[in-house]
Amino acid sequence: IRADSPALIVYTSGSTGRPKGAVLGHGGLARSFEIQAHRAPVAPLRVVANLPINHIGGVGDLCCTPLIQGGTIVFQDVFDARAMLDSVAEYGVNAFMQVPTTLKILFERPDIDSFDLSGLRYVSWGGGPLPADIIRRLRSRDLHVGTTYGMTEITGSVTYSDLDADVEQLANTVGRPIPDIEFRLVDEHGDEVAPGQTGEVLVKHPGLLLEYFDNPAATADSFTADGFFATGDVGLIRADGNMQLVARTKEIFKSGGYNTYPREIELVLEEHPAVRLAAVVPVKHPVFDEVGIAYLEADPAQVGDDELAQWCRDRLANYKVPKGFVMMDALPLLPVGKVDRMALRAMAADRFADAFAS
Repeated sequence: IRADSPALIVYTSGSTGRPKGAVLGHGGLARSFEIQAHRAPVAPLRVVANLPINHIGGVGDLCCTPLIQGGTIVFQDVFDARAMLDSVAEYGVNAFMQVPTTLKILFERPDIDSFDLSGLRYVSWGGGPLPADIIRRLRSRDLHVGTTYGMTEITGSVTYSDLDADVEQLANTVGRPIPDIEFRLVDEHGDEVAPGQTGEVLVKHPGLLLEYFDNPAATADSFTADGFFATGDVGLIRADGNMQLVARTKEIFKSGGYNTYPREIELVLEEHPAVRLAAVVPVKHPVFDEVGIAYLEADPAQVGDDELAQWCRDRLANYKVPKGFVMMDALPLLPVGKVDRMALRAMAADRFADAFAS
């Protein structure tokens, strides 16, 4: 076995297209989670492993990181909120490293204070944003709280939030790029963008995939001539040094000739006190080509379409304001806990296409 020998194939989540098999190497797995293990504010980690083992969050973050530290892994077949909360007292679990969906379920339980969580010291998440109200609940428990950004093809995380990051930074950014990688943001021509401008995230990282399984065309398309991996994520580096993600390249749509970034709109909507989570997807429009439709976890008794539209108009250019709002108890999710945007696109097309055409 060499460092560049294939170790496993992890399929991407398929949130914006057909899943691809990322072939990850032994050396990449070891180095990626060595970096992660050294950055954890708690050691040795004692975690619950309950995410799918065929997902990088399950096999990597929850298994490799504590293993490298000499920590403890408490395996649970499925996500069970009660069992997970009981594990803190029963097994000495000191860290919840999860996706936002599971953390929302855990810390919104009305009986959360009936569990002995005195041993819990660290809560982190990746794979999507966590609502600010949940972050405040975590902060109130005097925990180390943090978020990271990575993806299947990179193996490990390439950004981490500061240990003293405030609620706004934790809710709206994915932290700072780590010094262990090469990192750049580029425009559509491959040129680096100026600070504060949006660009596609390119990285060189010890854990980059070896190839896409049986898909040489996709492999070639994903790397630049000088060896950077093109993530397909669009972000910007803020003045405070943190990176804010605004879209996947496949999520960007043109409205009235302007590039529109869904995450920018979602962040504005999630600032509204009645909105817990937002996802914006495009639908065809006879005049503007495409317009955004906002799907929201919100109570229609607390807020209406007109109020939400005005909220957006006060904070965004007019072409960014969604042309429709749909309230839901919960947004549809993929098995790994990410919002199923392909499902939302289909729902929006079915619901709004005829309305705009008329």
